Amino acid sequence: MPARAPLRVLCAAVLAAAGFAAAGCGGSDEESTSTVTAPATTAPITSSTTSTVPTTTTAPTTSTTTTTAPTTTTSTSGADPTKPDSAGNDTKGDANTPEGDFDQFCEDNPSACG
Repeated sequence: MPARAPLRVLCAAVLAAAGFAAAGCGGSDEESTSTVTAPATTAPITSSTTSTVPTTTTAPTTSTTTTTAPTTTTSTSGADPTKPDSAGNDTKGDANTPEGDFDQFCEDNPSACG
């Protein structure tokens, strides 16, 4: 075991040196203060106002409804306007409606409507 003795002495010396080096870190008597300053911030300025709106009372309104009798379309083709529009009872549509526009187109272009 005599060969191990120098190895133990060497390990003890390395550990002692490491211990002294570690003890030297941060062991000073000086006080260390670090000041952290946060950046200045501004908050949005909000204002809240409450207003009271005066209420007004209005008199009830009256309305008049006028009812007109339905108009009947006279057809020169012999169609019965009281029956539904069909191939056997071709009633002419009212003006300014899609049906009326179609009927007018067919009158103007009989070959297109067959």
